[in-house]
Amino acid sequence: MFSIIYLYSKLVDMGVASVFIDDLVWQRISKQWVLGSDLKEILEINDVLKFVATAEDYPEVVIWGTAAIAENVASKSDFFRKSKIAFFVTSDSEHLATEYKLINSKKVNVYPPSVLLASNLPIFIAAAQQNPVILEEIRRLGISSDRIIKKLVI
Repeated sequence: MFSIIYLYSKLVDMGVASVFIDDLVWQRISKQWVLGSDLKEILEINDVLKFVATAEDYPEVVIWGTAAIAENVASKSDFFRKSKIAFFVTSDSEHLATEYKLINSKKVNVYPPSVLLASNLPIFIAAAQQNPVILEEIRRLGISSDRIIKKLVI
């Protein structure tokens, strides 16, 4: 896990616009990812802890995306065990029709992107292939890119 976090930190340092851990990686490691004291110590020693999102940084978050990646991250990541999911956002009419996602036995509402205009909550983009499209839609809606969580959610 350290290797993935370290790679992420180096890509961000290089100025890569968007880095996302895709579903193939998540399927293999999501059960193992816990930001415990041992991992924190290793990350601090290597000066990469600052690249990892924490619930202290983001106590409540909007997840943009409703497909498999979003569900996997929301239900299995250590971050979302501690940080509240305010709601999901999607442009997908099929997912909007369901009105909510069931995450760890809890109903979380699903809304269209326009609802973000009435909120200042940080946004976690949980999509791999649609990531550039979502970033463009955020720009088009006039939402500040500062609201996008750029740290690694584990």
